[in-house]
Amino acid sequence: MLNGGRIFPTTPRVGKAFAKIDRRGRRRSILSFCEAIYRQSARAGILVLLVLAVPLTLPAGVAAAYEVEIVGVDDAALQDRLLAASYLNERREEPPASVPALIRRAEQERERLDAVLRSEGYYAGAVVVQADGIEVGRGQAGNLAANPETLVVGVATGPLYRIVSVVTDGMPATVAESFAMPLEVGAPARAADILNAETEVEQAMNDAGYAFATMGKRTVVVDHATTDVTVRYVAEPGQRIRFGDLQVKGRRAVDASLLRGRATWEHGDYYSPAKLAAYRRDLQALDVFDSIKVNLDPPEGEGEEEPEATADVLLTVSETPRRFVGFGGDFSTGEGFGVNAFWGHRNLFGGAERLKISGRLSRIAAEGSAGLDDMDYLLESLLTKPDFLMPKQQLEIRASTLLEHPDAFTRRATEAQVAVARPLGRYWNGRLGTSLEYSQLEDENETNDFLLLGLPATLRFDNTDSLLDPSRGLRSSLTGTPYLVLAGADDHFARLTWRNSSYLKLANEPSMILAGRATVGVLVGADRAAVPADKRLFAGGGGSIRGYGFQEVGPKDSGGTPIGGRSLVEAGLELRMRFGDYGIVPFVDAGNVYNNQFPDLDGGLKWAAGVGIRYYTDFGPLRLDVGLPLNPEDDDEPFAVYVSIGQAF
Repeated sequence: MLNGGRIFPTTPRVGKAFAKIDRRGRRRSILSFCEAIYRQSARAGILVLLVLAVPLTLPAGVAAAYEVEIVGVDDAALQDRLLAASYLNERREEPPASVPALIRRAEQERERLDAVLRSEGYYAGAVVVQADGIEVGRGQAGNLAANPETLVVGVATGPLYRIVSVVTDGMPATVAESFAMPLEVGAPARAADILNAETEVEQAMNDAGYAFATMGKRTVVVDHATTDVTVRYVAEPGQRIRFGDLQVKGRRAVDASLLRGRATWEHGDYYSPAKLAAYRRDLQALDVFDSIKVNLDPPEGEGEEEPEATADVLLTVSETPRRFVGFGGDFSTGEGFGVNAFWGHRNLFGGAERLKISGRLSRIAAEGSAGLDDMDYLLESLLTKPDFLMPKQQLEIRASTLLEHPDAFTRRATEAQVAVARPLGRYWNGRLGTSLEYSQLEDENETNDFLLLGLPATLRFDNTDSLLDPSRGLRSSLTGTPYLVLAGADDHFARLTWRNSSYLKLANEPSMILAGRATVGVLVGADRAAVPADKRLFAGGGGSIRGYGFQEVGPKDSGGTPIGGRSLVEAGLELRMRFGDYGIVPFVDAGNVYNNQFPDLDGGLKWAAGVGIRYYTDFGPLRLDVGLPLNPEDDDEPFAVYVSIGQAF
C-alpha cells in the first residue's frame, strides 16, 4: 500500500510494523534535534572545539555507521537467524559509498534472508528493505540517500510449509526393516532436516555393511497452493561388504602381530564403520604412531554384480620416534623449587612396550632447608606392556627409591609394584596390583623401619575432553589399598580414597568453565599412631587446600608439627576464564583432617580463597596461583604461591 509516498509490504502485520518504526523514528528525530540545541547553547565551547577537530581527525567522505532493524517476525529464534544472516548488518560499520551500492546491498539482503526463510520452511516469504521510509530498489534510486541512519528490513514469513510424504527408493530391505526415518510427516519442511535425513539414510546403509553406499538425486516438490512438501530420496547401496584381510603399510619397528591382534572385527564380519573407528582409537592409544589411516580396499574385478563382496582393510601408519625426553619444574612458597626430568622408549621390544625413567629433585631453597641434605629426591622407572594376556589389558611394573622430609616426617623408601590395568567400558577402567615397600621413617623423635605388602585396587570413571585442561565432563576414582604389615608394626590397615572432579562450560567467548572437586579419605583397621606416618592422611598445599602450607592442615603435636589423621575431606571450586592465551581463575578451597575414622564436620573446615593466572600453551596451561587462608592458625603463613603445569585439578 501507499502511505505518504512510502511503500510498505502488502502484508498488514509488516505494514503496521513499518508504520510504528516510522512514527517512532520521527519522534526520535524531534527529540534529538531539541537535545542538540540545548547542548549547543550549554556547551558552546566544547562544540566549537569538536567542530574544529573533526576536519583534522576524519578523512573526507567518512560517514557514520547505520543501524539495522528487522521487523515483522515474532519467533525469537528465527529473528536471531535472520539477523545473523543479514548482509546489511554484517556491513553496518562500512556505509555504502553511493546509492547504487546501497541498492546492491539491499538485493543481497533479500537473497540471504529469503534463503533463511526457505531453509526454515517458509517458501512464500517476502523481504523488503527501507531507508528513511523509502523502499530500497532500483526504481527508487532518485529518492534515496547513500548514507541512511537506519535501514529497516520488513519480513513477511507467509505460511509454514509442512512435509506430507517421504519416500526412499532403493533402500535394502535389511536396512529398511530397522531404520526409523527422522523426517516425519507433518513436520515443518526445513531444509536442514531434509538434508540431515538424507545423510542418516546413507549412514544407516554404511552401518549395515554397505560400505560404498551413496545417495542419488533427491527430489523435493513444493506445492504453493496447499503448502505441502513431498520428499523422495534415491538410495544406491551397492554391494554389502564383508571384512577381508588386514594389509599394513608403513610399519617399521612395531610388530605386525600387535596390529592384527587389536583388530576389532573377525574375518568375514559385515563392514562396520564403528569397528574401524574403534580400531583406530585403540592404535592411537599405543602412542607409537604419528599418523593412522584405516580404509577399505575396494573390491575389483569379477563379481561386481553379486549382492555381497569381500574387501581387505588397508592400514597405513607412520611411526613416531621411539625415544623421548622431557623436563619440567614447579614452585611453591612453602616447598621451594622442584625440577624433574625423564627419558623414555615407546617401543622397547617391538610390541609397544613403554619404558620411562624419571627423576625429581624438590624442596630446593625451601623454607628451613639447610642444603642438599634437606632436599627431596625421587628416582622411578615404569615399564608397561599392552595386550598382556588379552587385548587392551596392560601390565605395569614400577620401581622407585626416594627421600622426602616434609614437616611431618623424614622418609627413605624403596618400592616395587606390579599391576594389571584394563578398560571396563568406554569411560571406565580398573587397576589391580600388588606392592612391596621398605621404608625408614623418622617422626615424633622416633625412627622405625617398615616392610609393607600392599594390594592396591582402583576403579576410575573419566568422560572429560582433555587430560591437562578439561572443559566438560566428570572424573571419579575410588582407590582402596589394604596393607599387610610384615615388619615394623603389629596392626594391618587399609587406606580408602574417593576423588571427584567435574567441569561445566558456561560460555564460549570468552571461555568460562566452572570446575569443582571433592575428596574423602579414611584409614581403617588401626589407630593413627600404629599407621606409618607417610600412610596417614594430610591436607594443605597446591594440590589440596591452596593458601595453607604443604600438609599443614589437621592434627599437630605440642610443637606444631603435623602428625596426620585417620580421615580427610576436601572440596574446591574455581571459575576458569580464558582470554586468548591468558586466563584468570578465582578459587575457593576448603577441607580438614580428623583423628576420627570418619570425617567429623562438627570439627570445622579450613577455608582458603585466591586467584590464579594461566598462560595457555600447546602442551597445557602454565599455572600461577596465590591463595590466602581465611581462618588460619597462629603459625600459618599469610599467603602461599604455587607455580606448575596444568590446572589445579
